[in-house]
Amino acid sequence: MYGHIGVGLLGLFILMIIPAGVDNTQEDAKFYGAAHLVVRDAAGNEVFEQTIHNRLLDVGENQIIDQVFTGGAALVADVDQISAICVTDVVAVAETDTAATFSGANNGLTGTNHCHVTTPTHPNDGTTVLGPETYTGGVDIGNDQTIRSIAICSNNGVAGDYVDCADAGANAIAFAAIVTSAVQLAATETVDITYTFDLSSIND
Repeated sequence: MYGHIGVGLLGLFILMIIPAGVDNTQEDAKFYGAAHLVVRDAAGNEVFEQTIHNRLLDVGENQIIDQVFTGGAALVADVDQISAICVTDVVAVAETDTAATFSGANNGLTGTNHCHVTTPTHPNDGTTVLGPETYTGGVDIGNDQTIRSIAICSNNGVAGDYVDCADAGANAIAFAAIVTSAVQLAATETVDITYTFDLSSIND
């Protein structure tokens, strides 16, 4: 466990994971994903770094299929689409997890806004970036509480920050999730999280 991260920043870059055992002979295929964590102390010195794969949840997979191909669920309003990064203390992630997994009694974090809604940007074809969003100890989570995972969730319908993933309303969706190293935040300490979803080919 990494304890207090000082006033430093944790950069978290998450992308889609390439399936194991898939024939990748098409040279311009670039479907991959990883979480990259960088922790810095108050002086800006790097003290911890980690790279981890994320998990795209069943609900997230279905969300993609339903929005791209005919015969799936109806499109939801743009304001209810995926645009929130939620911090949680959930210690294990399964592909069958839903928004409820990261909410309420399942998320022991206190504080006001575990989920920050951000406006997605599209730096190139096939790539979407959420964040960076900053979470502060003693505000977004309680003093000395520990973040153990994050969930990428739907907007809450009003483009404002909210408490937990399931609080996004009738269209609440946990799209993807990842278990991180334990990161404890004291009052005013912060963590910055950026989520990148990448479906681009090598030639973009």
